[in-house]
Amino acid sequence: MGQQEGMANALRHGRANRVRALFWIDNCALILTLTDNGTGSGQIKEGIGFSGIRELAAALGGRFEAGNSAKGSQITARIPYPAREATA
Repeated sequence: MGQQEGMANALRHGRANRVRALFWIDNCALILTLTDNGTGSGQIKEGIGFSGIRELAAALGGRFEAGNSAKGSQITARIPYPAREATA
C-alpha cells in the first residue's frame, strides 16, 4: 500500500537517492514505513496518490501519516492485522 507513490514522491519531489521500506507487525497492526534521505518538505501537500492511500487505510480500519523525518521524509501506514476487507 503506497510503496510506489511514496518512492515516486521521494525521487521526484524530495530529490532522494535512497528510500528505506520497513514492514512489520506490532500490537495487532501491520505497519509499513517508507523513509527517504531527501530534502523533506515544509508542508506536505496531499494529492491524489496520498489521499487514495489514506482512503484505503481508513477502509481497512487503519490510518496513514506523511511528514518529515530527521533526514528527509517519511510515510507510515498502520493497518489492523488481520485487516478487515475494504468496502469500496
